Amino acid sequence: MTLTFTLVGIPVGAARADACAYASTGPDGTDAVAVAGSASWPTFPPCPKPTPTPTPPPTPPPDPEPTPPPP
Repeated sequence: MTLTFTLVGIPVGAARADACAYASTGPDGTDAVAVAGSASWPTFPPCPKPTPTPTPPPTPPPDPEPTPPPP
């Protein structure tokens, strides 16, 4: 069984909105989706790209083995 609702906002002055909702119940379970918005909504700038991870400093070489004293 599928149930669908559609609602369209009526312009009132400068305000206008659109909304849509969908619900479905069946053997696979229940799904529900809702979307609201308007073409006049402001668009936000995209998120900045993440900065790359800095390169770690090189590992220093190990200390040399001490030379044994002469016998």
